[in-house]
Amino acid sequence: MPGLLLIDAYRLRVEDTYVMEGDFMEGSIYAGNTDGLRGFQNFLRRAATVSGLLPPWWNNEKKAACEQLGMDTSQWSDLRCAVEKHDIIEQYGDPQFPMQLRMLAQAVYGRGPGGSDGTAMRKMMASMETGKVGADTQGIMLDLTTMGESNIRDGN
Repeated sequence: MPGLLLIDAYRLRVEDTYVMEGDFMEGSIYAGNTDGLRGFQNFLRRAATVSGLLPPWWNNEKKAACEQLGMDTSQWSDLRCAVEKHDIIEQYGDPQFPMQLRMLAQAVYGRGPGGSDGTAMRKMMASMETGKVGADTQGIMLDLTTMGESNIRDGN
């Protein structure tokens, strides 16, 4: 399962970078490559430098297996295919899951798309997961899945 999460965090980040920054991540299918393996390998290299991010059992063998999983055309995690937020929600059955994958990718890259800092969002989500949202915490969850992609891109 960690391999799938890493692959999907990378694929969603590639999509977000395109939608929010208008940029094609190097090594991705958005940059004209037939698959996103090279970009995903860069993602994994960066992830390995973040202390405590990958599980203690992670090694070169697990990394290679993860890369192989991403190249398996019969799997959901195919690095030859783009993924969007609604795809992630449908696959995992959780409207909050795209944000969790975005937070994972942000931990790898050190920033969100467009340079955003998701520290406050990570803290709020962690509090929500543990049921320890403080009395001083106010949160509003918006479901934007029904908005058209053009509205999101245009800021409407």
